[in-house]
Amino acid sequence: MAAVRIPVGQREWITPAEQLDRVRERSPVLEQLNGVFHVTDVAKLALEYIEDPCIAAVSRALEALRKIGLLPAHIPALPKNMGQILNEKCPIHGDEAGPDGTSLKIWQTHSLYLLPPGTLNELEARVSAYGRAHLAEYGRENPLQFRYFWNAARQEHGDTRFDEPQWVLMSNDVLPGSRNQPYERHVEMVGELSEKAFVPFEVPSLRAAVGVTLLHKVATGESILQAGNEQNGNVHTYTRVGETTGSYHVAVGGSAPSGVGVSSDYGGDGEGIGVSALWKF
Repeated sequence: MAAVRIPVGQREWITPAEQLDRVRERSPVLEQLNGVFHVTDVAKLALEYIEDPCIAAVSRALEALRKIGLLPAHIPALPKNMGQILNEKCPIHGDEAGPDGTSLKIWQTHSLYLLPPGTLNELEARVSAYGRAHLAEYGRENPLQFRYFWNAARQEHGDTRFDEPQWVLMSNDVLPGSRNQPYERHVEMVGELSEKAFVPFEVPSLRAAVGVTLLHKVATGESILQAGNEQNGNVHTYTRVGETTGSYHVAVGGSAPSGVGVSSDYGGDGEGIGVSALWKF
């Protein structure tokens, strides 16, 4: 299941179109279709997006960046076995059944996105502008913004610049049992998951947690790491991240119609704070 770990300096760089072509070429769905009957190009595009999780995930990730004007001309190539990775039994929720009665797969419980170069403040500015231009889709409030960003953390981390795009796969929810636990236990839990799954999961970075949460909303209109509401039993969800400000860890989540929260874990390890799992490519 594990992908080959390639040093950053040795990564292969390709265009977004080339990346889409690669996942299409390796699609088992299209291989089966082509072996049975001729499919028109239009029908093939529709079928592959619906039926192939890898094509759908990569398409969503690239389209989200295109919508906000941050799609790079060249991007790091995904592992050749990305389709296999996404179709593996989820190491977190694999004991649960999906809609088809089989074990939940990684593509059903995680989100794959390409984090653009730049800073968090620059990303939020682009995403927020997109939200303002599409308020009719979201209602009177803009969910594509920081509804709160702990000021001290924003001063320390908001303008940290990242020079290269980065593919990441992050769990859509915090790990079971991670709520109301200290950061040290969170590190242990993610490490235990890595050993179980034989993959390099880690505690999310601030860049990844913010990026995935905002880009997922752009791509799908759906929220992850939500604020409490009637549908989820009024349970708030934040993931701790690796970054700290002062003596406190930063936490990302509480997604609401008014935006995403970036807070601190000051005040203890409440029920709203857990930890997601991140896999970088």
